Amino acid sequence: MGSGRVIAYVDGYNLYFGLKAKGRRYLWLDLKALMYRYLLENQSLVQVKYFTSRIQSPRESVLRQSRYIDVLRESGVAIIEGRHGGDPLRCECGRTISMPGEKMTDVNIALEVARDSFRSDFDTAFLVTGDSDQVPTVGLVREVSPAQRVVVLFPPERVSKHLKSVAHAALNINEASLRESQFPESVKLGSGVTIRRPDHWRS
Repeated sequence: MGSGRVIAYVDGYNLYFGLKAKGRRYLWLDLKALMYRYLLENQSLVQVKYFTSRIQSPRESVLRQSRYIDVLRESGVAIIEGRHGGDPLRCECGRTISMPGEKMTDVNIALEVARDSFRSDFDTAFLVTGDSDQVPTVGLVREVSPAQRVVVLFPPERVSKHLKSVAHAALNINEASLRESQFPESVKLGSGVTIRRPDHWRS
């Protein structure tokens, strides 16, 4: 799977929905701990970058997401945020409605991978997603920096055959790795605030 320096790029929403296929028990996920489980002996983890956008409702979900992001940041994960919004759609009734969704995540991942590749900041990139939109990103690295490698780590139930075909290697994140890579029940932030695992994320 390659050697040397590794940077992991995590598609937050793709991972979230993959984890939910197993229930909510694995959502309190320590991303750095998970990435360490997929390193080879001659590899070192340089950084984990988490790409997401803030949801706007309901309030309980907003709070859970915000607290989880705070815990990830405290663990040393870099947070790259897009935005969560809606594109206006006009229905036959004449009304205009907004369909919510995440924005900019795919582009942000592609830009970060390209930038880090051009700077030679990694020898191997871990790409945590099952989104085939990242196929051109892998293709760019292979074309411009043939000495670098891209390894795709597929979240549960999120496999893309197209993405697998262009990556240097691809693995399915297994349930044992998820189970063994959870944050402690409570995490104390540098600010002194303690954040506890949401009760909603236990089953």
